[in-house]
Order: sequence, then structure tokens, then C-alpha cells
Amino acid sequence: MFQVRNVLGVPVPKLYGYSSSTDNPVKAEYILMERSAGTELGKLWQNISGPQKHEVLKALVSYEIALSSAEMPMYGSLYYPEDLSSLTPSQIFESTDLADKKKIFAVGPTTNRAFFDDERDAVETDQGPCMFPQLTTTFVND
Repeated sequence: MFQVRNVLGVPVPKLYGYSSSTDNPVKAEYILMERSAGTELGKLWQNISGPQKHEVLKALVSYEIALSSAEMPMYGSLYYPEDLSSLTPSQIFESTDLADKKKIFAVGPTTNRAFFDDERDAVETDQGPCMFPQLTTTFVND
């Protein structure tokens, strides 16, 4: 969240505390974060004007542009290196925040809901991190 809010400028809730393991007093992984203020967009969408919808869409596109412009070494979720049990040098990257301080992050297994919804968590699957494929173009001569 630090990376997304402070480096990419996308408004996300502040993180108050977390544990990426079950080795804590509550015996569960958890994230405690700031409550997001406001009303769900789906509850307002039918009642807002065209220009207001346009402004919402422009904001969403700006967030998407910021997120897609982030250069990540591989696909997965962001962690602090000390929270991962095994790590390779290719998973680690440095980021500079707005206060010009270096922060060290690592890319670890994804926490994308698509890997867990509808009982998919019962299926053994590689959750990464995964290297991005090298895009190549092959021309075939007839």
C-alpha cells in the first residue's frame, strides 16, 4: 500500500498493521487498515450526471495508468523481504517514496482473489512470483 499510495499517487487506505503469518496472538494472517470514507459508486452511479460520470472515469483511468506504469520485476504481490520465507535476488527491488527515502520490497506469491474464490484455494497451484514472459515477434515466410 505504501508503494501504491506514496510512489504511484493512487489513493488507498493507510496501513495500520499486518501479519503475513499465523505466528501472532490472533493466530491468523491479517491486515488492519484505514476505513475508506464515502459511498459505494454502484449506489450512486444511476443518480449522477454525465459530466460527473466522466470525472469519475477520468480518475479511474489515471489510477490505472499509474498502476500499469509501475515497473515490477515479476508478477505477484508486494511484501517486505523479511515476510517471505524464501527469496531470490530477482524478487527484490528498491523504491523511492515522495520523501526521497529508499524502501525495499519483494515480489512474492499473489494474493489475487481469483486464486482463492469459489474453493480454488483447495487446488494446488503456483501462486508465483512469476517472471513476465519475454514478448517476441516471429515472422513466418510463406
